[in-house]
Order: sequence, then C-alpha cells, then structure tokens
Amino acid sequence: MLQEAELHLSSVLPAHVDIERMHGQTPRMFNRMFDFIDLIFGKPCKKDYFLGNISGCEIVKKIKDSVDQDEYKTFFKSTQEKNLILYGSEFVLLPQKEASLTRLDLDGLEFVKKCKKSGIRIMILSNWQLQSFELIKNKFSELFNLFDPDDIIIPAHVGFIKPEAEVYNHIIEKLKLDGSKTFFVDDVAKNVTAAKECGIRGVVHCNWKQTENELLNNGLQIYGKK
Repeated sequence: MLQEAELHLSSVLPAHVDIERMHGQTPRMFNRMFDFIDLIFGKPCKKDYFLGNISGCEIVKKIKDSVDQDEYKTFFKSTQEKNLILYGSEFVLLPQKEASLTRLDLDGLEFVKKCKKSGIRIMILSNWQLQSFELIKNKFSELFNLFDPDDIIIPAHVGFIKPEAEVYNHIIEKLKLDGSKTFFVDDVAKNVTAAKECGIRGVVHCNWKQTENELLNNGLQIYGKK
C-alpha cells in the first residue's frame, strides 16, 4: 500500500551516487545498511530502532562518523554501496525525510477499498518506527482512515518486529483470528514464511494484480468471487 522511502532515493541523492549502477539494479539497501549499523554499534540494532530504543538521528550520526574509518573499509562491496549508505541513511531513518519520500501505491489503495466494500477485514502489520509512522499516517489519511485503529499494528505497540513469531502470535490471540482463514501479505518472503510457521496463510506480494489473483485463487471472496 505504501512505497517505502528507499525505493525513491534516486530523486534526492547527490549526482555522483548513481544507484542504478550499484550491482546492476536499483538496490533495496535497508538490510545492508543495518548490517553496517550492527557492525559499528557492536550489537544488533534493527529491533531497538523499530521499538524506539535508539533514534534514527543517533544512527545516522554514527554512520557518518564511521563510514570512512579504515576498520570498516572492507565491509562495502563497492564505492556505490558506501555512498548509498552514507547519503541515503538519513532518508530512511530520519522521520521527516522518510515521510517525505514515502509514496502511496494507488493500486494498493484501490485493493483495500475493494476488500472493505466486500466486508473483508483488513489489518496493517508493519515494521514502522513510531515517529515516522505518525507522520505517514497523517500524510496518507485517505488510506489509514479505512482501518480501525486497533487493526494497525507496529513494533512500538507490541514489542516485537517481523519476522519474530511473537508478533504473529500476538495478532492471532489479541484479535482472535483464525489463522487458517487469515492471509498475511508481505513483499519480504521471510516475513511470509514466518507467518506460515505460525499457522497463518501467506502470500508474497509482487504487484497488486498478482496478489489479488492469488488471494482469489486461495479462497478470498471479493464481490462474491473466488
């Protein structure tokens, strides 16, 4: 439903950071960025970031202080990767900048409306950091107003992140869902795999037409169709 900031970095990065040339494709840099963050902090940081225990501002400062130090130079696969993490981190970690680059997928919005019209309950389970999420929620009110507030779940609300089993078990138990009748849709395969291991049906999202067809073929009824 939302296209994340890291997909739109090319519009804001310096001209010399050509992300189209990095390893032959536009990168999804979030995981590599956190690999570097874990290295320079000496501990896993992703969960602490999503829970709000460590701020994006603190992380960005640490990256800028560390990226050119000799002890970390072997981490980067290329100069392009180093520059992408250096110049791009603030746009995916600082709430205001992340919100400015995040865009609404209109096909996803129409899919949600279609499901709501059909009486299908739709929930959001997302690894958004709390401050960033509040900005995103206000920016895209036409999407978030379609959801009951209790059906929007982020790490700060529950204390866990995807793909931890606890977050899936939490929504099943708290929201009293039947996992066999619940579909979890995510564009990250490992998150879908984790949901399936907790008894929830899962679909790996590529595009909304494909996702809708797969859900229909697996029994989700939209406008009375299977």
